[in-house]
Amino acid sequence: MSPKRPRRTLPQELIDRIIDCLRDQQRLLAKCATVSRAFVRRSQQHIFAKIILFPSLEHRFMTLLENSPHLIPHIQDLSVAISNPRIPTSQPSPLPKILPLLTQRRIKSLNIKVYGGGAVDWEKDIHKAVRDGLASVFLGNRLEAFILQDIENFDPLLPARCSSLRMLVIGGEGSMAPFIARPYYPFSPPPLSVMMIGTGQYAFQSLMNCCTPASPAFALSNLEWLGLRELPGPEWIEAFRNLAQSSLSKLKHLVLELEVKQGAYFLSIITNIRRITFLTL
Repeated sequence: MSPKRPRRTLPQELIDRIIDCLRDQQRLLAKCATVSRAFVRRSQQHIFAKIILFPSLEHRFMTLLENSPHLIPHIQDLSVAISNPRIPTSQPSPLPKILPLLTQRRIKSLNIKVYGGGAVDWEKDIHKAVRDGLASVFLGNRLEAFILQDIENFDPLLPARCSSLRMLVIGGEGSMAPFIARPYYPFSPPPLSVMMIGTGQYAFQSLMNCCTPASPAFALSNLEWLGLRELPGPEWIEAFRNLAQSSLSKLKHLVLELEVKQGAYFLSIITNIRRITFLTL
């Protein structure tokens, strides 16, 4: 009887490279995770890299984190859908317990939006425990991108403390509350590379109020891409004029993605600026 030959296995580095090719195919990754122990870790890294947390999934996600806390460091892109408080729910949300668990300094992108339609106010409509939990995510991670959708009067101090923040998006009816620098908490405003502002009536003006004070929440000295939509009325034009003359005129190159509703007549206010690319939609 011939001796049993040793079982040949691929090097772990090669296995990881193969699984990396499947990073966008969730079903195949789930199957790979059940093939062998050598496949599990890398497959889970891709499966849990992006989490979209809807209210209907909160309890299942809480159970998952309690039973498998080793999955938490894999999360890099987190999207949190907060229930509209005007819509009744059958049981309390575990979100205040989930969010403090996600402070492991691995999350790079955070998206906060409203589930159920309509805009809500950050201070008036969102429970304090949820606000505190989201604040812990800001403080416990090195966020590079922050997306805010349909939440009004959001506290700008939370993203302003993220020194690694490079991308800021205000979508829907979202807006920032007035920024007040805390003298007892000195920090350098994060230099944004990408800033995109949605259609909300107060989005653009509220964000400009955070960028123009003597102690701004966000620095625009490294801005490379600015996407915004023209809003009717002289207030928007005046705010855009101030932005063009103060911050944009100092940039060497900028891609300006501007959707014009009323016409491009107001673009004449930025004729003194050079090396800017306009993508007028």
